[in-house]
Amino acid sequence: NIYPQSEGTGKLISKTGGQNWAAIGGNTAADAGAFNLHGGTIEASAPRSGIAGGTNPDGDGGAGGPVKIFAGTVNVTATDEAALGAAIGGGDSAPACWDTREGIAIYGGTVAVKSYFGSGIGNGSGEVTRSTGAISIYGGKIDARGDTGIGGGNSGKSSGLITINGGVVDATGSKYGAGIGGGNQHIGTVVINGGSVTAQGGYHAAGIGGGTQGLATVTVNGGVVNATGGDSGAAQASAQDTITPISPTKRSTLRSTAA
Repeated sequence: NIYPQSEGTGKLISKTGGQNWAAIGGNTAADAGAFNLHGGTIEASAPRSGIAGGTNPDGDGGAGGPVKIFAGTVNVTATDEAALGAAIGGGDSAPACWDTREGIAIYGGTVAVKSYFGSGIGNGSGEVTRSTGAISIYGGKIDARGDTGIGGGNSGKSSGLITINGGVVDATGSKYGAGIGGGNQHIGTVVINGGSVTAQGGYHAAGIGGGTQGLATVTVNGGVVNATGGDSGAAQASAQDTITPISPTKRSTLRSTAA
C-alpha cells in the first residue's frame, strides 16, 4: 500500500536497467505482488515491464499482481522498443493478474502508461496459458498505449473481461491490437457502462474489439464512446468511427472480427 504525504504530496520514482526486472513487481520470470495506490505520484520505468511481472528470456514471464489505484498520478513506461511485458499487468506470455478474483481496478487518479508489444494495461505479449483477473475502470483519467491499449498483448489467448463504468479513457493500440479489447489473435470481452471512452486500433484492428486475427464481443450500455479502427481493413462494428451512447434500457451487443 502506498499512501500520500499530507495534502496528497509525495513521489516515488522506480527505475531499473535490468532487462527482465519490472520497475515495480517481479524480477526475472517472477509474479508481481499486490499494488495499492491511495495518492501521491508514481514514476516507474524499466526496459520490458512496468508495474508488472518480470519477463523471461527462456520461457514464460511472471503474471501481474492485483492492482488498485484510488487516487494520485501514475506514469509507467516499458522503455525498450522490443518490450514484451505490459506497463501495468503481465510479463511476457503472462496474464494481467494471477488473482482471478481481484484483477486490476482503477477508481480514480491520473494514469499514463506505455508499452510496445505488451499491453498498456493487461496481458504481456505471447501465448498466455494462465487464467487472468479482470480489468475494471470506475473513474479517473487513463491514457493507455501498447500493442493493445487495454487488454491482450501481441499474440495469445483471452485478455479477460474489461469493464469501464466511468472516467475518461483514451486507449491506443500501436501495432496489431485493438485500442481496448483483444491483441493479435486474442479473444476479448469489453463492457462499457459509462464514462468517456476514446479508442484507436492498431494495424488491421478495431478501436474497441478484436485485434488482427482476433475476435471480441463488445457491449455498450452507456457513456460516450468514440472508436476508430486501424489502417488496412479495420474490424467491423466496433471499429466504426463513432459509436453513439446507448441507453441502459436498450442494451446492444456489437460483435467484431478483425479483417
